[in-house]
Amino acid sequence: MLKSGDFYNFKDFVALFKDITDKSISDTEVHRRIKSGQLTPYLDYKGAAHLTKNATVLRGIDYVIKLFEEEFYVSGIFKLSNENIILSEFFLEATLGVGNPVAQKIKIYSISNKNLKNTDLSLGYCLYNINDKVNEKHPKTDLKCEIVFDKEELLDIVSEYKNKQRKNYLENELEEAREYIERLERDRNLLEVEVSRLKRELNNQKDSSSNNDMNNIKSQDYKVIAMMAILLADTSVKFKHGNRPNMQAIERDIKNCIFDLNIDNSHLHGLDAPHKRIATCLKEFSQYFDTNIKN
Repeated sequence: MLKSGDFYNFKDFVALFKDITDKSISDTEVHRRIKSGQLTPYLDYKGAAHLTKNATVLRGIDYVIKLFEEEFYVSGIFKLSNENIILSEFFLEATLGVGNPVAQKIKIYSISNKNLKNTDLSLGYCLYNINDKVNEKHPKTDLKCEIVFDKEELLDIVSEYKNKQRKNYLENELEEAREYIERLERDRNLLEVEVSRLKRELNNQKDSSSNNDMNNIKSQDYKVIAMMAILLADTSVKFKHGNRPNMQAIERDIKNCIFDLNIDNSHLHGLDAPHKRIATCLKEFSQYFDTNIKN
């Protein structure tokens, strides 16, 4: 049982990671981080130990000749090399004992040889697995060999994943925002096209309505002119030629009226041949009048 809250074992770390990120982290991922130097392995250890003459962390060196002969029992936290950690078929495992990289003490809880308490920090420790022969003399209940990790390093990993999750979330939100803006742009363009189409239709309707109004006004004017010509023919024989209005006679009186009224030349447009206009008006509405004046 750890006496410090500075370390988590692998199981506790997995639970912490799951609780904070709502994701699982595998032993393969942890092993990869250890091997790449991103995560430091430690050992919560109780059992037999030897001091080494140095703290060299090189694999393949036979430490037998470099061990102090005196064996002792120790309880504490030790820093391991990444060479100490392997990924077996089912879990992370520490390879210890003679011939494996040595450990460096981080925290000593107890030690059987009181003379070793003030050992030079540069010395390394050769530690052993629980089932190693050197530990046979100690009861199983007095032995412990558990890989642990520094809490701050673990929280850094959690923070890294949380930042990645936030980044992914923000990137997704940004992508959705871009897609939404693109949809708005497309909708706006379609709306502009539709507005332009409606404006054209409205202008066409206005033009058509204006033309119709002008045609209606022109039609009414023609009708009045035709009826006035018929009235003149009925009121005076000089304005009559047979059964029809005498357009030339009406034109002469119109031109006399122009002279008498002293109408400015700028207003004479359309008055140069009024008999033609009267004939056109009579022809336009001859269908409504007596057949005798149709021609």
